[in-house]
Amino acid sequence: MVLKEAVNTYYFLQTQRGTLNIGVGPDGLNQMFFEDCPPERIRKDAPFRDTFVTWLHEFQHLTVNKRWTALAPKGTDFQKTVWRELLEIPSGKTVSYGSIARKIGRPKAFRAVGSAVGANPISLLIPCHRVVPETGGIGNYRWGSDRKQALLEMEQNDADFTQLFETT
Repeated sequence: MVLKEAVNTYYFLQTQRGTLNIGVGPDGLNQMFFEDCPPERIRKDAPFRDTFVTWLHEFQHLTVNKRWTALAPKGTDFQKTVWRELLEIPSGKTVSYGSIARKIGRPKAFRAVGSAVGANPISLLIPCHRVVPETGGIGNYRWGSDRKQALLEMEQNDADFTQLFETT
């Protein structure tokens, strides 16, 4: 018997902060990141859009443990430990790379934590945008510091991520 390799289904949904590339595989949601995407790839009226926005709203109200089990990120055990810790950061708050390193019991691994944060395959839901340098400032973000700042401001104003999908 030959097993077929698991296949992702990809959706490209427009938000107020750019296009989200969403990958769903047999184990669940395993990627979600901002992408500069040609308009012809965006499924503005995809049935997935409404389903995803409803799911996103519900996801944000789950406990941390239930959030983690709803996701299927692919990475090393260390990366998954860091990503799991990112789920503990409350919306509208920020923590440092060093703080994450200390919380996972690896106080000198702040650079490795930074690498794991940067490799996060499910942005927004595993909130890497909430991690900032201990020295101050907003720091880097794979999808741009302007986008990171906007996401943090949105959270500080108690906004739900589903607002990203509202038309202006």
